[in-house]
Amino acid sequence: MTNASSSLRERLLRAFADDTAPARAAASLKGVALVVFGPGSFLASIHLPSLLARGANVVLAVDDWSRVEQVSGIPVCTSAQLPAELARRVPKGTEVKAVDFTQSRYGQARFRALARHLSLPLHDLVELLAAYDCPGVYEPVLQYRARTKERADDWLAFAERLEDERSRETLYAVLLQRLEFDRHALDAVMASPHDEYFGVGSAHSETFKIGTNEHFVDCGAHTGTVVAKLLGATDWNVASVHAFEPDAQNYEALNKLMPYPLSFMHAHCSAVSDRSETLRFHQTGTMGSHVSSSGGVEVPCVKLDDVVEDATFIKMDVEGFEARALRGAAQLIARAKPRMAIASYHYANDLLDVADTLREIVPGHRLHLRHHYSFFYDSIIYASPRDDWAPLTRAE
Repeated sequence: MTNASSSLRERLLRAFADDTAPARAAASLKGVALVVFGPGSFLASIHLPSLLARGANVVLAVDDWSRVEQVSGIPVCTSAQLPAELARRVPKGTEVKAVDFTQSRYGQARFRALARHLSLPLHDLVELLAAYDCPGVYEPVLQYRARTKERADDWLAFAERLEDERSRETLYAVLLQRLEFDRHALDAVMASPHDEYFGVGSAHSETFKIGTNEHFVDCGAHTGTVVAKLLGATDWNVASVHAFEPDAQNYEALNKLMPYPLSFMHAHCSAVSDRSETLRFHQTGTMGSHVSSSGGVEVPCVKLDDVVEDATFIKMDVEGFEARALRGAAQLIARAKPRMAIASYHYANDLLDVADTLREIVPGHRLHLRHHYSFFYDSIIYASPRDDWAPLTRAE
């Protein structure tokens, strides 16, 4: 075990034993006047409205790039204007704290420097979500933490099943974010988003290298982002593509990737699961569309075993349905022994459930873990029958 891995593990053990983080978050941020850094970020677009609805007292937002005067009813100013705006809008003696909603290293460093310059206490978005018991992905952050904490022994055992120290360090950091409400735990382990699922080109990649004869299966194809990445990386040299997307609007965009009918391309307007059935679906036309009992439409679900004949690479991001989708592909996976890149972050125990399911189906596959975003998403389990990142021999 490396020093970094050992240090993260010791920190994780302390976090598992700590019951005070939720109370600290509430005491630090509930009712306090807040300044939002990065109100135009993707994370702000998702989480700021729900925080405001739950009573978060946001008095100002700082944005140095857009020209909007307000976001969600909050006045917007620049970094340079912030001292004067605070003096004008916030009564003297009022406690004010800042919360970082940004995603990039540059943005986070920029606003850390601003907070230091103004002696403004800076907190993380996840801590604010915990203070107001808001969702991180589909579970409230406090529930996500509690369910993670309940299975401390399982997480430590899972770490030993991973193939390399980088995977273990990644797991420890992912869990620390959940337990400590601090995204900066991820800083030292985060893999490039360009390498998510597989890398592109001849440059060094931290994940799978793609072959030019892949039988590629994309579950949760969205608008075809990963299919387009595949076709670009291989110059359209693939054996077959099966892309599954149940959202009608996303499916329409997926089909626009093809300028004319292609014999290798098979698009399916359906979800994937462990049985053939019809389920309620929350359709949004975004990456967040998902199966839900309160969904406004019905969609068909299929088993990969019933639809796909061969696979050398399976990518899955199906909003918490991954373990069920894998069980519906058990025969295909056991027979073809593909490489797999499986999203495992939508619910607290997804990583454990996906890893256990893979172990049942292909016990010999080697498991790696990489994380590609500065938030709960995107934790990806990379599973392969090989002991390296190269394509299967028949997919080269």
